[in-house]
Amino acid sequence: MSAPTGKRLLTLVFVFREVGGGPACTRREVLLGKKLRGWREGIWNGFGGKVEASDPSVLAAMQRELSEEAGIVAVAPRRFAVFNFTFADKPDSILEVHTYKANDFTGEPVCTDEMQPQWFALDQIPYDKMWADDHIWFPLMFEDKTFIGD
Repeated sequence: MSAPTGKRLLTLVFVFREVGGGPACTRREVLLGKKLRGWREGIWNGFGGKVEASDPSVLAAMQRELSEEAGIVAVAPRRFAVFNFTFADKPDSILEVHTYKANDFTGEPVCTDEMQPQWFALDQIPYDKMWADDHIWFPLMFEDKTFIGD
């Protein structure tokens, strides 16, 4: 097997909110987007995409992608993971995905031509309609762990 020849820098962000009427009735939800076109159409995921040459930083790229795909801006986002994804059909390429989470946001999520946002309770995540490994690392995200995934 040869060494990877190309690395692409990408972002991914997950936005959380608390809903309910008091401490005993509060539940935490995560905003996921259903991909409406292109590669992996129909899957649920966070929001994100490529870091463009015009983006001043990876964080700025994440905010741009979130705004373009869901119409919101993350407040005080925190990077909690970096993934290095490879695919069997493209073994010479690595996707380096800087992954963030935010517990607050401005604006209201809206459907765009790319993504259909929907809130999910943490115990109702549609793992069967997501990337195959999400069920492994989502619990780490929910527990506020920081990690690198290879």
